[in-house]
Amino acid sequence: MLQYRLIRQEAKLGKNKGKDVYKALPVTRGKVSFDAFCREVSDGSTVDTADVKAVLSRLHTVITRNLERGFSVEVGELGTFRPSFGSVEVLSEKEFEAVKHIRKPRVLFHPRVAFASSLQGVHYERINLDDAKVGEYLPPKKKPEGSTEAPHTSEGTGGHASGGHATDGHVGV
Repeated sequence: MLQYRLIRQEAKLGKNKGKDVYKALPVTRGKVSFDAFCREVSDGSTVDTADVKAVLSRLHTVITRNLERGFSVEVGELGTFRPSFGSVEVLSEKEFEAVKHIRKPRVLFHPRVAFASSLQGVHYERINLDDAKVGEYLPPKKKPEGSTEAPHTSEGTGGHASGGHATDGHVGV
C-alpha cells in the first residue's frame, strides 16, 4: 500500500492558473538499508548475504565501466542503464567546443515493462501530516533571508534521489 498526503498550492499553469489546488504527494515508510536489502535477497536464494553484497558491488563497477565506454547496459528483468548528457546550442559547428558546451553526463534508467508496471494494482492510503512517518519526503524548507543555515530535508525517499520541488512533489533519479 502506498501512502500519500494532500498539499495545497497555487496552480502555475492550465485552467486553474492562480487558484489554490490540492494534489497528492507520496509518503514513504522509510528506507530499506543496503544491508537489510542484501539479507532479504539472500533469504530468498541459495547465496549468503556477503555474496549478494559482492555481486551488487561488482554490478555497480561493471555498469559504470561500460557506461563510461558509451554502452547501454541491460540488467535482466530490471531494465537498461544508458549514458546521456545535454548540450548548449551554438549557432555554428565551428564554435562548438565539447568541454565548454556539453553538460554534465548522467545515467538514465529505463525499466523493463514488467518491472515498470509492478506497482499496477497497488492500493493507496491517505494520511495526515500528523501521521507522517519519519522516512517521509518533505520538500526543503526555505531558509530565512540572511541565514547561512542549510535548508532541512527528510531522508528516506524510498529509492528516490533527494531533491525535487515543493510545487510538484517529484523527485528525480
